[in-house]
Amino acid sequence: LIVIDLNGTLLFRPKARQSSNFIQRPFTRPFISYLFANHTVMVWSSARPENVNRMCNGLFSPAERKQLKAEWARDMLGLSAKHYNEKVQVFKELSKVWEAADAQQWHPQHIYGERFDQRNTLLIDDSVEKAASEPYNLVEVDDFEAKEDQMSRDVLREVAGYLEDAKLQSDVS
Repeated sequence: LIVIDLNGTLLFRPKARQSSNFIQRPFTRPFISYLFANHTVMVWSSARPENVNRMCNGLFSPAERKQLKAEWARDMLGLSAKHYNEKVQVFKELSKVWEAADAQQWHPQHIYGERFDQRNTLLIDDSVEKAASEPYNLVEVDDFEAKEDQMSRDVLREVAGYLEDAKLQSDVS
C-alpha cells in the first residue's frame, strides 16, 4: 500500500488557498502511472478536503481517481475543531489507514487473510514529523517548492526504484 502526500511531494501550491493553481513536480505523470500499475494507492494530505479534491482533480485522470482507495484530507487527522483551523503540527498515523484498509478490504488478497500493515505499507511524504508514529514506513522526498534546481531533477524515478526494491522485502519497515 502506498500512501502518498500531495503538497510538497507531488506538487507545489504557490498560494496555499488557491489549490487549483499548482505546479507538478517534474515527472509526476510517469510516476503516477507507475504507482497505479504496481501498487495499491491512496492519498493523504493535511490540506482541507476541498483543496485535496482540487489537487486530485488536477493530478489524476477520472480513471486514476477511481483506482485510488481513498482520498484523505485534514479531516482524517483526528484534530480538534480548534486545531483543524490552525497551523499545527499534524501526524499521519498509519494505524488509521490499516483499520480502514481492513474494513474496506483494500488488500488484493484480503479473502485469503492478507492485510495491509506495517510490513507492507509506505508513506511517501516530504515531512519526517508527519510520519513520527511509523518513521520506518516513510519514504521521504525533499520538499518540492518548484525551485529552479528542482525542475530538472527526477526524484520520483528514484522513489520508484526504491519502491521496486521494497516490493522484494517481507517487511518494508
